[in-house]
Amino acid sequence: MPAKQDKILVDRLINTVRQQASLIPDHRPNNCKEKILLSDAIMSGLAVMHMKCPSLLSFEHECKNPRVVHNLRQMYGVQRIPSDTHLREILDPIETDHFRPFFKSLFSYVQSSKWLKKFQYFEEGYLAPVDGTGHFASGKISCPECCIKKADTDTPQYYHQLLAICLVKPGQKEVLPLMPEPITKQVNASKNDCEKTALKRLLENVYREHPKLKLVLTFDDLYSDGPTIKMVKSYGYSFIMVAKDSDHASLVEAVDTLDARGEVNRYEYVDEDGYRHWFRYVNNVPINKSHKDVLVNYLEYVEISPKARNTPMSG
Repeated sequence: MPAKQDKILVDRLINTVRQQASLIPDHRPNNCKEKILLSDAIMSGLAVMHMKCPSLLSFEHECKNPRVVHNLRQMYGVQRIPSDTHLREILDPIETDHFRPFFKSLFSYVQSSKWLKKFQYFEEGYLAPVDGTGHFASGKISCPECCIKKADTDTPQYYHQLLAICLVKPGQKEVLPLMPEPITKQVNASKNDCEKTALKRLLENVYREHPKLKLVLTFDDLYSDGPTIKMVKSYGYSFIMVAKDSDHASLVEAVDTLDARGEVNRYEYVDEDGYRHWFRYVNNVPINKSHKDVLVNYLEYVEISPKARNTPMSG
């Protein structure tokens, strides 16, 4: 993409965020003496990410540079820049759902401007990895929404995570994020929130906001079980899941049985660098003995270095 078009797109996306930020109701009292707009704080938070500042305090130091201040005003529309402490005080109380329109508006813009087509890869839908990530952990600082490890000990650990989803395409460095799902303590919950519970909320929200969006969701081994697969398929989504041998003995056993009967496809080749690539694949195999009705397509792949012992892979 030419540099000029790139800048135009970035400017429009930032303006879209600014417009949505101005719609969030200010949680501070009307008689508050602070003059910093809530939208200024939100856009400053965005600038922290764009500028890749390692901390809010480093961002505050960067803002002592007149050039940085100029860019904040011109690019992000920030009139008054909050300090690192002030930024936390303004942003922390904002309810997460207030940011949901940001993602939907940005997606709509990318879709209407035809940039969404750049992410087309599979005929079945857009490739969309789903994975959890931590973004806060402390042994001292906590809030009512913190999940807790070692809750009954003298050294409890408080943490926040979120379940992220984005559209990707191999060979393309840009990604298109959808609204992530916070993994936090739920109301009246006796147990910590977790990735699988958050996935239920995430899929419900993604489908409600983008009912016509076809997706090929990718997951790690944590999700490759019968109930999760049924839930994903109930929304009409395709999926690719990791299935470790150690966690899916019955699945591997079923494939081995089919393999012994000659019903499994195999393919093997050696590339120009001497690496051997070995595959076997078969369709409609039960994910496990407890969910024989949940059939999956199985693909196994092994790469063998030319330095490895020359052990034949085919049986």
